[in-house]
Amino acid sequence: ASGKYSMPSAVTNGALLVAYSPGTANQTDFACSPAGLCQSLKSGIYLMKNADGDKSDFDPNQLIKIKDDPLYNEIWPRAVLSYQDIHGQAAPDILNSLATSLPDDNRLELGEASAIVGTSSMINREPLNETNPDPFESSFSRESTNGNWTVQGAEAGVFTDDDIYGVRIIATPPKPYTKPIDVFTDNARWNSISRYIQDDRLQYVVARYGSDHGERWEILGEFPVKKSSIIDGQGNPDTSWLAKIPADTPMFIQTIDNKGMTLTSEITWRALKSGEKRADCGGCHAHSVEPLDFSTTEAGKDSPIINIPGVDSNPGIVKDGIWDLTQNSIPLLNNTGVTFKPGYSYGVEFKQVEQILNDRCVSCHTTGQPAGLKLILDNDPWAALTQTGDYGANHLQVSKYIRMPQARQSLLVWAAWGERLDGRTNDTRDGDIDFAGHPAISGITDEEKRTIARWVDLGSPIDFPVTDGMGYTDDYQLPVVNIYTPHLGDNAGAQLKVGFADAMSGINWNTLSVKYFEIDAAIISQLPDPSADVDDAAIAKLKQAIASAEKTVAIDVVQDIDAKNILTIDLGLSAGEYVITVTINDKTGNTGIATRRFTVK
Repeated sequence: ASGKYSMPSAVTNGALLVAYSPGTANQTDFACSPAGLCQSLKSGIYLMKNADGDKSDFDPNQLIKIKDDPLYNEIWPRAVLSYQDIHGQAAPDILNSLATSLPDDNRLELGEASAIVGTSSMINREPLNETNPDPFESSFSRESTNGNWTVQGAEAGVFTDDDIYGVRIIATPPKPYTKPIDVFTDNARWNSISRYIQDDRLQYVVARYGSDHGERWEILGEFPVKKSSIIDGQGNPDTSWLAKIPADTPMFIQTIDNKGMTLTSEITWRALKSGEKRADCGGCHAHSVEPLDFSTTEAGKDSPIINIPGVDSNPGIVKDGIWDLTQNSIPLLNNTGVTFKPGYSYGVEFKQVEQILNDRCVSCHTTGQPAGLKLILDNDPWAALTQTGDYGANHLQVSKYIRMPQARQSLLVWAAWGERLDGRTNDTRDGDIDFAGHPAISGITDEEKRTIARWVDLGSPIDFPVTDGMGYTDDYQLPVVNIYTPHLGDNAGAQLKVGFADAMSGINWNTLSVKYFEIDAAIISQLPDPSADVDDAAIAKLKQAIASAEKTVAIDVVQDIDAKNILTIDLGLSAGEYVITVTINDKTGNTGIATRRFTVK
């Protein structure tokens, strides 16, 4: 409770410069009683002496103020000292480049633009309060503040270990780099999209879609992991797993039940580099419990993945004990096992849900039909589902029918399944949504019910009326290009080995281009004077010299690129210093580029 210490900088004698604030950056209003105890966010720069020791009982009054102007928030301190002065050596140790080292797992090929992620257990996690198994039922519950429990679904309702069934890996493509819609200069267009934007504080929007959390979530794959007949080293059913995913692709992991609905969710995305393997977390958010050694589990022993109904139609996706999510085939749970969708990632936009509503629900939920008067879907179904109130004190509902982004806690999903799904009953607590039952929906299929649930779990995404190619259903993510060789620095030869991946539409091999030029005397003579002002004419001359020296490598796509999307070719270069550029488009036209400067001895 002493405050936030962010963006530290090492100084001499084991001390740190820190940006410190005692205010609401660290303390909520609940913890600031009596009123006025906590000030609002106001950071200053301070010195923490003897920072290399145990600071569990550190008193912030020991901080030495360097700069704390009441008119500013000072952050990101940096010591004006040499590296030698601080660390006792002239420069940092040079680590081996991950991109050019051997892969962490022999199931990854040299140069492959893929990585492996996994864990030893989805059951090994922080235990709930044994006297109150509902983490949201208290006077100051996790649902009392608008944090990760509300918009990211860190835990969805009440569940037990028996409910844990599988894993869903979510890709989170970055926001598009495009012209923003401005509330001030494009007010008419802003008014046409404002209904889809959850955060009314925004003044600029670069995306062309809306979602409960303002992000874009898509499914790389979902698959069962519980092996009830095999007990792990902690006495639980083995839930270990490994999956191959595209490298350099932001993603996070969710625990799901047998209906494919979120139970728990990571709250921070991460991305793995080409050749990297991360399976060392020891459990699902297992920070305060004993981690389970991955090597002792079925996945850690490279055991084959067997007895999964539906996988026999695509056996290569579970080759060598890992789920391969890079094969243009997306595994998705169904009521019998696993089914597959073509592609590299799978999303659910509102139009898919609207079609199900039209086919299964509108006949009752329409104007003039008494059975559906509480929910009218024949006029503006999106607004009816997302902007309907009457949900009591449970302010974390997007609407009466949708809880962001948690299908298990959403009335819409309960109606589709015909049962309450959040592990509670109507009598469990006051102020939440009750379920009065719903007639069986004629003809609704398992796939349709799961489509509705996935839409809610993905944040209820919907495209704007005009997407400009940057909507939820559009592909604007760049392909991944991983130059494995030639290495940075010196190379004995000049073999080009480069891997490619794309988490959306896939690679368009006809656009592959490899060009290089030698940094010779003609290029060096055109380098601008670094001490002079930028001279556009000098830059233009340098570009012309490079263009004149640049050579294009001839590539036979069939012969030179293997099944793992790795290009291997001998460049045949003589000794010298070079720059090589590899460019490729995906099937939508997005361009991935990688450049490397290297020397051939």
